[in-house]
Amino acid sequence: MGTARPEAAGTAGPEVMGAAGPEHVRLRGRASRADAAALLRRDGAVVLEDVPPANADLLDAVSFAGTPVAAGNGTPGRLVWDVRPDPAASPDVVSRGREAFDPHTDSTHYERPHPVIALAMVAPGEGGRSLLAPVARVLALLRARGRHEQVRLLGDACFPFAGDGPDGHPIVRRPILTFDDEGGARVRYHGRVLDWCVRQPSGRLDEEHAAALGAFRAALRAPGVVSDLALREGDVLVIDNHRVLHGRTEITGAGRRHVKRLKLDPR
Repeated sequence: MGTARPEAAGTAGPEVMGAAGPEHVRLRGRASRADAAALLRRDGAVVLEDVPPANADLLDAVSFAGTPVAAGNGTPGRLVWDVRPDPAASPDVVSRGREAFDPHTDSTHYERPHPVIALAMVAPGEGGRSLLAPVARVLALLRARGRHEQVRLLGDACFPFAGDGPDGHPIVRRPILTFDDEGGARVRYHGRVLDWCVRQPSGRLDEEHAAALGAFRAALRAPGVVSDLALREGDVLVIDNHRVLHGRTEITGAGRRHVKRLKLDPR
């Protein structure tokens, strides 16, 4: 298994992922793919190094983590979606903008969001550092602050999420947190989507659940919860979309940053 690069910055949380962010692996045969899969299971994220940017190479590199799918990956859906600034793109398509993107999970309106997201750095550009926030850190902070009732409320299937559909923004109600029998947490969260939904008549929250959502947001903004790292050309950040929120800082300079995104379902 690899080690995290020293320039990646962050703060350790209660999960295994350390202060420097995910570990790095160079794919050199079956054993290294097994290492990458083990790190993804353990930490919720891993970085693959020196992966060629051609779509076929990317699809092969991430195949250890699941099956790449087009559904839900861009509009229209593609197996590989380009994430880079495009002045002609709609302001609603954040992946084609330059502004910062707060940590979130993808495909939040799906009944079961894609389990794995892969982000392949084609051209780093300026700014656009990757952000990672394991839900274990957020949950540990909420509990340390005595927010046990808010944690319970975040498990109620009443939080509004919207996606594409016949009327543009159909709203579905889902929990933000779900727990397995061992106490492990899964997360479904997208601040921009929630902000839009709660302003709609069909998406309003009662005071208790609105307060729980506010507590989650506050914990996510707390020092030490979010790690950040600069991906290099050829790096592929593979993320467990159910356990780790991801985002980016603002893209600055000429805005040449180019990432390719893949979404994976189980085999």
